[in-house]
Amino acid sequence: GWSLLIGVVVIMEITRGN
Repeated sequence: GWSLLIGVVVIMEITRGN
């Protein structure tokens, strides 16, 4: 569902922040 998609976006944002 959307929860998985949101999780991927959050992970991508965290990796970009490093």
